[in-house]
Amino acid sequence: MDINDEELIFVSPVYDTTFKYLWKSEKSRGWFIKLIYSLTHVDLTDYVLYDPIISTGNRLKDYELDILFLKGDNISKSDPFNIEMYKDRHDYNEIKSRLYIFKVLAEGLKSGDNYIKRKGIQVNFCDYIYSKDKNLSISQYRLRDISNNIECDDITIYDVFLPKFEGICYNGDENELEAGLALLHASSYEEMETIANGNKEALNIVEELKKLAIDQKFIGLLDKEVIRRKDINTARIEGYEEGVQEGKLQDAKAMLEKNISIDDICEITGIDESIIKSLKKD
Repeated sequence: MDINDEELIFVSPVYDTTFKYLWKSEKSRGWFIKLIYSLTHVDLTDYVLYDPIISTGNRLKDYELDILFLKGDNISKSDPFNIEMYKDRHDYNEIKSRLYIFKVLAEGLKSGDNYIKRKGIQVNFCDYIYSKDKNLSISQYRLRDISNNIECDDITIYDVFLPKFEGICYNGDENELEAGLALLHASSYEEMETIANGNKEALNIVEELKKLAIDQKFIGLLDKEVIRRKDINTARIEGYEEGVQEGKLQDAKAMLEKNISIDDICEITGIDESIIKSLKKD
């Protein structure tokens, strides 16, 4: 491709629109399948990329096909393998992914079907550090009853925290997984090419992203996703701040009822004195 990289918008792989496009593309899917095999030891070569009936709401299928693989084309009989990319840290990410894979497995309970026990795998790529353990890079777990030490083997979940692989470059087969995860976390084409370190399959991913950067239809969809994410994050932050403020007001009212001084309430809650006086008057 004869393209000046400096003039290209960087199309990050961690956006849903990009991630799902790359999975759907025959040119880049092989690289992802190798990455998944290195992570889970599951070969998706014989699986079918499924266009789910239980879509999360995406209708632009060329770019936003959910990454659900089935070994066969029958959702009620196949073992599902679902993949998600989470660019932003939200408390509901883990819950959302578990609910989705449970919902896919529950397709086997539809009326008229003979139930077949299936096992599902959920892989979550997270472009952020795990807040409860900043050293955690990859976790693999199942649901378990701690009291009775009973493990549910129906679902296996992998959480991959991409920033923990920053700066790792390909040096052969020994670190394909780590370098591949670093490639997903990269923030420029130059960084991706450095990570690829001559690896042809990794460089193919970079070339695919550069092609997307000059696809106006794709960029339009990506821009919509970026704006939507900003709107959602802004609403979430504002809602959080409003909740905190309301909580402080309730605390202030309780303190007033206990005859705590206005000066002390202002110091404890950070609420302006005039607001405390207004609460006392009310």
